[in-house]
Amino acid sequence: MLDADPEELIDHAARPDVAYGHKASMLQDVEARRPTEIDYLNGGISRFGRELGVPTPLNDALTALVKAREASWGQVLHSQTRSHGGA
Repeated sequence: MLDADPEELIDHAARPDVAYGHKASMLQDVEARRPTEIDYLNGGISRFGRELGVPTPLNDALTALVKAREASWGQVLHSQTRSHGGA
């Protein structure tokens, strides 16, 4: 596999019959409101880019969006608790 053409691998993985029924682990985390691995995945690419002076705007944006979603879970849970007579 190491000598495989990267574009062929991407095309293969994107085929509906290959990816059918698979749910990405990050999507599973978001649906369950669990912390994601965004800091280690896209956030890591952003950090390496900054260290090397290479712009990574897409990874920066994806990281910020997922982190904002994660942050909103605590606010939603907190406001639901307050509106239902909790702490």
